[in-house]
Amino acid sequence: MPQINDIHITVKDIQSLNNRDAIYAFLTHLGYDTNNPQKFPDPRTLGITIDSLVREIKSIEQLANNDGFLHVYLFELTSVTVAHTKLIVSKTPLYILLKIKDHKLL
Repeated sequence: MPQINDIHITVKDIQSLNNRDAIYAFLTHLGYDTNNPQKFPDPRTLGITIDSLVREIKSIEQLANNDGFLHVYLFELTSVTVAHTKLIVSKTPLYILLKIKDHKLL
């Protein structure tokens, strides 16, 4: 029988996810590989090519990559809208999307 490693997460843990460093620490605590964060200066490298969306993206950083199976990206946008979120998700279908505006998690 495979061993299951449960990690206790509290409401306070989730509420404390208010910046990049807190998210990074949380992912590390969960056991994700956070040893090689990678910045993507050009959203086009992730297949995001819609000019109106590209202009809204301040930064993209891959915080975790577990053997190519799960990628966790942090997107910092100048303006967060439902349309922007849908466009990002449509281009990155198997990823967790973390959104930040003015250095705060939304």
